[in-house]
Amino acid sequence: MKGLRLSIIAVLFIGLSAVAVQSQAQEKPVWERGLVYYSDKDTALKLDIARPANVTEPLPALIFLPIPATQDRSMYASQVANAAQRGYVGVTLGYHDIEIEDHGKARYPFPTQLLDVKRAVRWLKQNAEKYHIDPAEIGVIGWSYGGYLALMAGLTGPADGFEPAGDGPDTKVQAVVSLAGFIDWTKMDEADASWSLGGAAQDIPEVYAKASPLNHVTSNSPAVLLMYGRRDGIVPSEDAVTLDQKLADAGAQHSVYVINEADHLDVSGYVDKGIVWSFLDQNLKHK
Repeated sequence: MKGLRLSIIAVLFIGLSAVAVQSQAQEKPVWERGLVYYSDKDTALKLDIARPANVTEPLPALIFLPIPATQDRSMYASQVANAAQRGYVGVTLGYHDIEIEDHGKARYPFPTQLLDVKRAVRWLKQNAEKYHIDPAEIGVIGWSYGGYLALMAGLTGPADGFEPAGDGPDTKVQAVVSLAGFIDWTKMDEADASWSLGGAAQDIPEVYAKASPLNHVTSNSPAVLLMYGRRDGIVPSEDAVTLDQKLADAGAQHSVYVINEADHLDVSGYVDKGIVWSFLDQNLKHK
């Protein structure tokens, strides 16, 4: 995103992904790539799926959400494969590109990308039997803007006005992992927020409130894992503490980790850490 230096960060992240944790299993996962989960007159949005080679029962699905500068479905390829080798159906997807401009503004501003994520969740549930997915066990995970989308996908429901048009299953998910995901748009870079949300906070305060995960916590929120860096210059770690308190007050299951020496980019490296897999296993492998 503009001003967030995500293009530079993306290049660095891809370098980190190249040395991601390798499989503990011997058999390679089965991939199905380029599956169209939503299309309109302008766009065909696609996702990639990886599953274990031999599936005997429905498996929990884990959706990895990339950031705008790299949302070509390659950013998390190794993590998707790792998820399959750990007994998940791993998924990653592309969505409407927030980087494309139209008269100096994002052509596809909020909530376009959130609706795309929810469309993907619905599509996975509609095709659960075909792709060996347990539709009642779906998690979302992402870093930075991807972490923001994960939070919004998990914390919002139909009453918030973010359910995609059309008939189909609900878009509820059961677990959320946010790695330095945006929490409160009023705390973000003013130029970025204005560009992404369609105006300044003083002009459209209701949009800023509706776009911020902080304002969507309820007693029905799914399990949430928050991982943030104390030295993050993009997303204040204090926001994670505030969200943690809101989740606690609501009685929602959650955990928060503020990593003392980590900045915004450093937190991206935790996507494959044992603490993340332990959280996911605990909340998505109920059978």
